[in-house]
Amino acid sequence: MKILKRNGSEAEFDSNKIFTAISKANESPENKQKISKSDIQAITTIVGRECGCLNHTVTVEEVQDMVENALIDRGFGHLMKVYADYRAERSLRRNENTTDAQMISLLAGKNEEMNTEN
Repeated sequence: MKILKRNGSEAEFDSNKIFTAISKANESPENKQKISKSDIQAITTIVGRECGCLNHTVTVEEVQDMVENALIDRGFGHLMKVYADYRAERSLRRNENTTDAQMISLLAGKNEEMNTEN
């Protein structure tokens, strides 16, 4: 099974990444109610099965949405909130980095579109 990464490339689906992401959220200081490793493994398995049932290459965003839904379905809304907050923070940082790179390109005179305009 394949997953479509944010950069547009495809990679083999790796359920260990789901387990690691949930574990990091679980160990976060913001999470006051820890869950067991067996619960994390169960959610990882659920998400992996869901991905396998789809008839297309899943995206990272789809997998993350499935993780959030599985956390809620299992009664771990507190952990879903921590996971979602981290996800939102990472998204902002990715966009921030993209904007920073674009600004640096403009200031350095290396933006092709600006150089060819007028």
